[in-house]
Amino acid sequence: MRRRVLTELTGAPTARQLEAELRRETYRRTYLRALGRALSVLAAAAVLMTLLLRIFPVLRIRGDGMADTLREGDIVVAAAYGRCTPGSVAAFYQNHTLLVRRVIAAEGDRVEVDGAGRVLVNGTLLDGPCAAGGQVGLRDAVLPAQVPEGCFFVCLSCGGSEPDGRSALIVCADRDSVVGRLLFRIWPLTRIGAVR
Repeated sequence: MRRRVLTELTGAPTARQLEAELRRETYRRTYLRALGRALSVLAAAAVLMTLLLRIFPVLRIRGDGMADTLREGDIVVAAAYGRCTPGSVAAFYQNHTLLVRRVIAAEGDRVEVDGAGRVLVNGTLLDGPCAAGGQVGLRDAVLPAQVPEGCFFVCLSCGGSEPDGRSALIVCADRDSVVGRLLFRIWPLTRIGAVR
C-alpha cells in the first residue's frame, strides 16, 4: 500500500507498465528490423531483375514473318550479348519497328541473287524462305552486295505480312540496332524449347 501510494505520488511507472513498455519496444524494433530486411531483399531482387532483363530481354512475337519458327503470341528470351551469326534468329529495330528475323549473312559475306531469284551467300545457295525465289531485293542497294562492317543481312520471309508487300526482301541491319539473339521460347508451355 505504501509502495503504491509512493508510486502514485512520485509518478513513477509500475513494474507491469515497465514490462508492457519493454515488450512494445522489443516488438517495434523486431518489426522495423524485419521490415528493413524485407525492403532490402525486394530492392536487391528488383536490381537483379532489371540487370537480367537487360542481358536477357523477354519479347512477345507479333505477326507471322517467322511462321516457320515462331508464331504470333510466342514469348521468347533473347541474349543481348554476342554476335548474330548466319542461321541465328535476331530481334532488331528497322525503321522504328522491332523485327524478328533469321540472319542470312554476316559482315564481309557476299550476297547475290541468281536468275531464278534464289539467294546465294558466298556462292552457296540458301535453304529456306529466301531461297524460294520470287521478287527478291535489297533495300537501298543493288545485289550482288557485300555486307558492310558492323552489319548483317536478314531475309524477310516469304508469305508473311511484310512491311512493303514483297514476297521476300533482304534487309541490311546495323549491329547497334540489335535487341538480342533469340535463345529460348518460354511460352506457350507446349512448345518450350530452344529457338532454331
